[in-house]
Amino acid sequence: MPNIPKYDINHNGLQKIELSSQMQEVPNDTFTQEQKETRNDTEVLLNKESEAQNIKEMLKVANLPEDTSVFTYVNNANNAHELISRLKDTVEDTKDDDVSVTYSDYTKALIMDNDQFGTVVNKTIEEREGVPETIHLARITIKDLGFTQNPTIKKIQEKINNMPGLELCRIEDAIVRHIEDKDLPRGAYEYFMMNQFTGADGSPRVFDRNHNDGRRFLSARWAGPDDQWFLVHRVIVRLSKSES
Repeated sequence: MPNIPKYDINHNGLQKIELSSQMQEVPNDTFTQEQKETRNDTEVLLNKESEAQNIKEMLKVANLPEDTSVFTYVNNANNAHELISRLKDTVEDTKDDDVSVTYSDYTKALIMDNDQFGTVVNKTIEEREGVPETIHLARITIKDLGFTQNPTIKKIQEKINNMPGLELCRIEDAIVRHIEDKDLPRGAYEYFMMNQFTGADGSPRVFDRNHNDGRRFLSARWAGPDDQWFLVHRVIVRLSKSES
């Protein structure tokens, strides 16, 4: 069996130390609790290191800066109802917090619309056949997409669909990000660049999040076909491993 490298964990990260002696496989139950915890910590750090490199490569494919803000989540929901329940539980659990999580009537109407939400989300879940999927969402500006003049949403969607390394968000991305992402600064906002859904008033809309008045709020922005978007608008897109 080849030499097995040992990893020393310290505040500077991982330092690889090559062992000169042959290592024999040892059953896990022979390790002390401290040794098991060290091994687990090492595996976590190695996984984070690998994931960071993976994100770096995806940003490069998408021609985005290395310091682009990326939010990662694992899509492991069993059905659309589970996502809705998680959202409602988050709202209930945070109602007395300094920063609560809530959502608008537009969002409430959408998640109760089986044709636009339930059926779409459940189809995505069926496509991954029960296998959890790791999703990377990047926060960028319209200008980062290469526009020099304010574009319409149709132009933005076409651009993303034809750019290597980028995809439009899916409808569930906004729900999960709103549940899990607690880092949206006060006064900040972001729009999810996705295919429009039909709002409760019949208008075309996309999800948006903002943080105002001590709450993180998920709502829906008007997204008409001729509506122009400013170059400084912050939008959320999916990163893809595909280079074509």
